[in-house]
This record gives sequence, structure tokens and C-alpha cells, in this order.
Amino acid sequence: METTKSPSRILAVLSDEGFVANPYPGYGMLTSEAPLFWSTATDLLVSSHQLCREVLTDAVAFGQHHGPYPSFAKMNPPEHTRLRRLVSRVFTPRAIESYKHRISHFVDQLLDDLVSRGEMNLIADFAQPLPTLVITDMLGVPYEDGVLWEKWANAIHTHATVPMFLGLSRSADLHKVAGAAAEEEREYFREIVARRRLERSDDIISLLVAAEEDGDHLTEDELLYTLVLLLGAGHHTSVNLIGNGMHALLSDPQQVEALRADPTMLDNAIEEMLRIDPPLQAEPRIARADATIGGVSVPEGTTVHCLLAAANRDPAVFDRPNTFDIHRPNAKQHVSFSVGIHHCLGAPLARAEGTIAIGEMLRRMPGLRATGIGQQDGLYRLRGLASLPVAWSA
Repeated sequence: METTKSPSRILAVLSDEGFVANPYPGYGMLTSEAPLFWSTATDLLVSSHQLCREVLTDAVAFGQHHGPYPSFAKMNPPEHTRLRRLVSRVFTPRAIESYKHRISHFVDQLLDDLVSRGEMNLIADFAQPLPTLVITDMLGVPYEDGVLWEKWANAIHTHATVPMFLGLSRSADLHKVAGAAAEEEREYFREIVARRRLERSDDIISLLVAAEEDGDHLTEDELLYTLVLLLGAGHHTSVNLIGNGMHALLSDPQQVEALRADPTMLDNAIEEMLRIDPPLQAEPRIARADATIGGVSVPEGTTVHCLLAAANRDPAVFDRPNTFDIHRPNAKQHVSFSVGIHHCLGAPLARAEGTIAIGEMLRRMPGLRATGIGQQDGLYRLRGLASLPVAWSA
């Protein structure tokens, strides 16, 4: 397979200051001209849907990079296998299904205060508070502590502002800031875990404290850093699903009305929202030995960047890939939650929050429409909006 065509032209597009705000024209260029593209001598971009799936499902050849703090999301087997097996007992689809009534409660609580206003910033007033309400309830910690979490999350995800595949190495300062934030969050949870060991509840922390399989438990550090991961990843995914999804939907009033008229299409609409503008744009892997992707030799140590958002618009899989279509028959073929052993553990929770939140907004806010341009939050890998002004008939 051809790996580069007009490399300087493609690099110019990827390096342009407008790329982070709107990466999709660049992705389209990669998919059509160079589905395997060497952005540096050690960074290979993969934009093909098929090849992304092949890389992400081959955990033997392509492993995880270690992050600035221990996390099972950045581990390889067998460590990852053991930890994920223990943690996944808390996030089964059945467990999330049983929690939907609580999500509905929080959605109603927020909307009860908003519907009479007739306008809001969808991100600050709804998309951000909802996942915080949900995850604090699931963890059994005070909602007011969400201010602390935002501070920590912003520090941990600072490196996500630029595409690392351009050879822009993370500075020692960024690693230090991210690591320090994770340490503060770990100590925050340490005190709570100590209390749960003495007095259990039905929250996630208590369930993780009690999690066991064949006599195996999470160690103290494994438990604490798992909570750091769940808090940050779960919150950002849901916020950006609701924000990005509504941004796409409100761009087409006819589809808004079609969905309002037939709520049974909501599940498929959520999948199309995840496809067209996913909360997670890319998943990096490292070649653990010399390997081959699509007939191209990949030396050991190469960072392989699976561009999930590009794969979601691969014309070989999706007809009219740049068009948002809630009727799309194969919308669920997206790779927005990754695939393979690192498939997002919180995907059922994010889908549940998005489905209930968007469905209730459409039901309770007649004439819901965007009244301004959505402003991006400036992050690349974790793509989302900082604001989206909307209005409706109060």
C-alpha cells in the first residue's frame, strides 16, 4: 500500500493552526491519498477503517504507551487483562441498565431549572453538569467536589491540545503537571477508600473495594488510579458526546424534527453522532516488535496513531461519509470507543447518558435550535465544545 503522496502538502494541512478546530478535511485527504502516512520517521498515521481495526485488535504486535501515571488503560496484557477483569464487574451492561432511572432523575433535575429560561449555553448549563451529577452519585462522593475534578482533569489532559503525531514531544513540564494532578486526585480518593473499607455502601468505590475473582483483589494503588481513570475518562466522554452530538444534530433542523417525531430512531442517532464527531479522535499504539500494516513494514518502537475520527469517515465503509444522517443503516460500525481489548469500558454509560439527555431535551424543549456558533475547547485528542448557545420556545 502507498504510504505517502504529496507528503509536504499533507503535512502543511495537518500542521495548520486551524487543524485542531476542524481536522476533518485533513482526515479526508489522508484517507483518500495516504491511508498510511509517515508524519515523522517514527510516527505512522492510520486513517483506514479496516487498518485501524487490524492494529487495535492486535494487542500482541501493537501495545500501549505508558502514561504519566499508572492506569490499566495504558497497560498491556497480562497486567491489563487482570485489572480490566476485576473492574469490568462494576460496569456490565446490566449494571448500567439498572442505573438508567438515576440518569433520568438527574436529567429531569437539570431541565426543570432550565426549560422556563428559553435559552442556555448547552455545554456549561447542561452537558457538563449532567455527567458530574451521574459520576458523583455512582462513586458516592459530593457533587461540589466537581470543581476539584475539573482542575485535575484539565491538568491531566493538557497534552491533548496538540496532535502528538507531528513530532511535538510532550515537555517534561507537561508530564510533571499531569502526574501531580493525578497524585492529588489519588490522595483525594485514598481517604474515601479508607472510609469505604470500614463501612461499605452500594456505590462504585465500595464495589471496587470488594471486587474479587479467584481470590484476587485490586491493590490500593490499582484501586486509586482506577478511580482517577474512571472519573476523568467517563466525564469527558459523556460531556463531549452530548455537546458534539447536539452540535451535529442542530445543524439540520429537518433531522431535529424527524427525531422529535420518531424517538425510536434515537439509538441510531446516537451512533451517528458518535461516528460523525467522536469525543476521542485518535488512539496511539507502539509497535512492540517489527511488524507489518497493510503490506508496509513498521519498525519496532514506531508510534502508530489510529485516527478513529478519520476511520469513521472512510468512504470504503460509509456512504456520503461527511454527511450527518440519523437514518444511516451502518452508523454503529464506527470505532469511536476503540475496539479490541481496550474498547472503552464506559461506553454503555456514555450511550445511556447521551440517549436519555438528548431525548429529553428534544421532548421538553420545543423548537430547540442553535443560536450561535459552537466554540471548540482547543483540545485535539479529546474533542469537544467549550460553548454552544441554544434557544427554544419556553
